[in-house]
Amino acid sequence: MAKLNVFSALIASALLLALPGVSLAQPAGPVVARTAYTDEAAFLSDLAALGITPVHEGFEDDAAWGTVRSTISGGTHTAPNIISLGVTWTANNALSQVTTGPGPALTGVWGFFTLPHGDYTAGIPDGWITAGDFVAAGGWVRTNTPPAGIELIIDGDTANPIDFDGNNVLNGPHRFFGVIDPDGFNTVEFRETESSGDDWKYIFADDFTFGFVACEANPDVTGDGSIDILDIQAIASDWFQPATCPIDQNGDGVIDIIDIQIVCAAAFS
Repeated sequence: MAKLNVFSALIASALLLALPGVSLAQPAGPVVARTAYTDEAAFLSDLAALGITPVHEGFEDDAAWGTVRSTISGGTHTAPNIISLGVTWTANNALSQVTTGPGPALTGVWGFFTLPHGDYTAGIPDGWITAGDFVAAGGWVRTNTPPAGIELIIDGDTANPIDFDGNNVLNGPHRFFGVIDPDGFNTVEFRETESSGDDWKYIFADDFTFGFVACEANPDVTGDGSIDILDIQAIASDWFQPATCPIDQNGDGVIDIIDIQIVCAAAFS
């Protein structure tokens, strides 16, 4: 009964907001080449020029990250993966898992890292992989073992890493590193570059921004030829799950009330 009441409330809220003026996501702007960034302001400006809504991940949401809080007093808590805001987070090797802690935070209380920091036995340096339907990904990375370095590996292409033309050194404090590719990509690995022998480097991060591939809104989510309660149910059943087309109606990377609004606007127009 409680689930029914919540579902009814979602529909009611969406109907109240489903006005004729609801806008749908539009295709991105003119195609540009894959571009790397160490300036967050430039990254955000170019993302806006593409008409892509940025999605911020600060690791503060306990609904998504509460099970992987690691502190000195509370101990270590990790998971093989965490799904948040349409992004799946994993370590870059099978030995390590993901976690959060107060030390890596740039803003707020929590930042992100993996434990162990890489797989020493396999020679895999510290790092993590984010997976989603991306146009852009960037975040603030720091180290407690300077000097360290960072590179981004897109869709597993280790032969062509993004090394920021050598401007990738970490001397301690957070630095921003990001990439935009209007053609889209599915994974990006943030990988440390300076570990060698027994001199291993550790990296941590916070305040990521993602841009997702724009969806062409299709309120007939189920594909049965009609726009009705079944389409609303399909969206509601994927609440807090990875944001993908056609469930993610407006392509903002988040499955939420806005997507139900769009379906309701079409169903009752």
